[in-house]
Amino acid sequence: MIFHESPGFAPAKINLSLKVVGRRDDGYHQLDSIVVFANVGDLVTLAVNSNNCQDLVRGEFSFTARGEFAQDMGDNHVENLVHQAFSLYQNKKCHGRKESALNREIIFRFQLEKNLPVAAGLGGGSSDAAATLRLLENWWRKAGGEPSSERELSSMAAQLGSDVPVCLAQEPQRKQGRGEHVSPFYLNFGGDAGHANCLPIDVILFNPGIKLATHKIYDKYAKRNPGLPLTSHEPDGNLHVPFEINSLEEFCRLAVWDNNHLAAAACEFSPELNAIRQVLGKKEIFPHFRSCFMTGSGSTLVLICDPGHDVNELVNYLRGNLSVFGEHLKHKVWVKPCRIYQSIEKTVLSKNGLSVDQSIISYS
Repeated sequence: MIFHESPGFAPAKINLSLKVVGRRDDGYHQLDSIVVFANVGDLVTLAVNSNNCQDLVRGEFSFTARGEFAQDMGDNHVENLVHQAFSLYQNKKCHGRKESALNREIIFRFQLEKNLPVAAGLGGGSSDAAATLRLLENWWRKAGGEPSSERELSSMAAQLGSDVPVCLAQEPQRKQGRGEHVSPFYLNFGGDAGHANCLPIDVILFNPGIKLATHKIYDKYAKRNPGLPLTSHEPDGNLHVPFEINSLEEFCRLAVWDNNHLAAAACEFSPELNAIRQVLGKKEIFPHFRSCFMTGSGSTLVLICDPGHDVNELVNYLRGNLSVFGEHLKHKVWVKPCRIYQSIEKTVLSKNGLSVDQSIISYS
């Protein structure tokens, strides 16, 4: 019998900028990045056959994956960030204790609908892990457990990966350190400042099917920049000062190719990616794209569309003219229209018939 079932949206992460400001003595790079989220992503669902938080100590993990990119994940649950998030949360809440089930098995059954390509710079695995933490915390609270603080959840997120803390909020954030320091920023144009009715920005995600492992791109970057200074682990600048973008023009000036310091390394690693982005930047072929930039460590390219043009028509035009890329497109291409909002929670969940209360945890 299932006592609790909840869906959790895991949106695609988009780095409007990603600057490497130094190297650290722990082997990580010191970053300063502006991150937003799209209204497309994976869906994580949790079903638990218990409504008693004390059963977490006896909980067993179960996982299935479906969706367009499920087959690209592999079968090793130990490497699965959903599993890692569950194990970490269970360990923290149960203080390292693990007990065997007595009269019946307690199953935490996760299902992942994998809609985002892997190794694509979209933070899919990190977003899945963040959604898992949110779902577990939601179950824990409803099952009578003492709520975790925002600091506790953020600490767990940081242990899972550098992109997981920024994915917890699912709203625009400035990310610093290796990713453990995050603060909000606001899209203050086209609506009430900092609110969900702020003007949505139409973009197209273009993934050429080139898989780029994050660690390899950082290694390539380090070789290209041997003189990178050694920095502290503390963020550069005051995280409590809100970062704002007040117009679409400001947004487009931020979201440019050179504001991603990993872009050159990714293109050196994959010359095809560089050729593809140059074609996408040709106004005589694609006149209605304001900007083309790379998110994360690649290989997904983000195209900002001119206002007033139907994004679905632009996607159809793009899909119908893939021949202009010639021999540079060697893999299956993934092209997805989407929107960026100040807050995607209610927009995305209502479209999918999901309950906001089931999936979203707000902190005061």
